[in-house]
Amino acid sequence: SVICMYALKFLQEQGIALRYPVRALFGANEETGMKDVEHYLANYPAPLFCFSPDADFPLICGEKGIWHGRMTSRVKAENILSIQGGVAPNAVPSLCEATVRAEKLESTEDVTAESVGDFLWHLTARGISGHASMPQGTKNANGVMISYLLDNGVASVIYVDGQKVETSKETAGIGYVKTSMKADNKQKVEVEKTSQGTSWGALYAQFLQKTDEVENSSSGLSVQREIRTQGQSLKVGDKVTVRLTIKAERDLDFVEVIDRRAACMEPVSQLSGYHFGYYIAPKDYTTAYYFNKMPKGTHIIETEYYIDRKGTYETGTCKAQCAYAPEFSATGKALQLIVNE
Repeated sequence: SVICMYALKFLQEQGIALRYPVRALFGANEETGMKDVEHYLANYPAPLFCFSPDADFPLICGEKGIWHGRMTSRVKAENILSIQGGVAPNAVPSLCEATVRAEKLESTEDVTAESVGDFLWHLTARGISGHASMPQGTKNANGVMISYLLDNGVASVIYVDGQKVETSKETAGIGYVKTSMKADNKQKVEVEKTSQGTSWGALYAQFLQKTDEVENSSSGLSVQREIRTQGQSLKVGDKVTVRLTIKAERDLDFVEVIDRRAACMEPVSQLSGYHFGYYIAPKDYTTAYYFNKMPKGTHIIETEYYIDRKGTYETGTCKAQCAYAPEFSATGKALQLIVNE
């Protein structure tokens, strides 16, 4: 906001004429009611265009309200009697308290365990508070508490061929763990679950293969790539359209699509940004598309490229995958392009 004031002062001192009037607005009720916006709109006409100067890329072009929500849930684990943390929706909580039923619990660096009765414990988790938009350097007390509870008997155990598998530390809040190992003729995977409620997981294999040997594959997703040309043969200067047809068998979140293009193809548009429900990011040899949400059904993406050199070229594969559930994925095989003069 201060930089905006200096920018307006500079324009004024330089005598630079603007096509439209510019007004810097300062509110003192952001994220705690937004009554300042209501007062302004009740006394002045709404701006034709406004932006928030403290935003990062992509630019926030409108900030006229905030939604405050409250989520509640029945306790799924019978030994957790109560748990509460956080006092403001826009702040990382520094304190979380819980009452649990357990035989014996020990205090840690971040969690204090106090006996309050027969097999009853009062837990206090402490973190480092901060603004929710800048979580760097903070520590979420709710996450500290959940991790403590998981570390004390709520997590699942994975066995491969009868041997216990060491996994990563559980993700706070959802108990997510992941591990990888060499296949080496492994035969049997078992999961021993000790918590209440439903757990969900998946097993998948990864391996290296030459690009021209990769065939189309799908698992919950499918992707088909077409290169549409203007004529029978390609020549330098032609404009081609790459069409990706993606089919999702169920609603998915956070899907990334990576199209590895041939060396002779240069994107017509070099800018990244949001287009028709996805974010596109052209890179050196790939074009990436990111979907926050991909509903069940068929989705079509079309991107234009110029052919900038002659020769015989091969694209890489086209990969669609759910970022947080990688077992939902699809691969489109490589395509060959022959470019004449």
